[in-house]
Amino acid sequence: MCRSRAVTQDQIDQELDLTSQRLLELIALSEQEGHRMTVTEAMGINVTSPATIHRKLEGLIRHEYIDLEFEGNDRRTKYIALTKKSMKHFSELGKILIKSVSIAVKN
Repeated sequence: MCRSRAVTQDQIDQELDLTSQRLLELIALSEQEGHRMTVTEAMGINVTSPATIHRKLEGLIRHEYIDLEFEGNDRRTKYIALTKKSMKHFSELGKILIKSVSIAVKN
């Protein structure tokens, strides 16, 4: 009898806590929908307080999951851009989820 195992934090990425993961997911969803999220928009997400969001964004930048970009000469608005590392993160997450589903289906 094969038992399904839950996806663990360690399997996804040890550098990201749950709040950072959720924030990164929301940034990726926004980008997937064709909208580049700004720092101001991220601060308005009701995941946690704006101060915590700001701290989590700084952590995502420090761990190279996101970059901040400007558009043209307008330096007032900072856009959040996913990096190659974040793309790899989501690719690995997808593989883990597919494996988990296939194990669950076999049971």
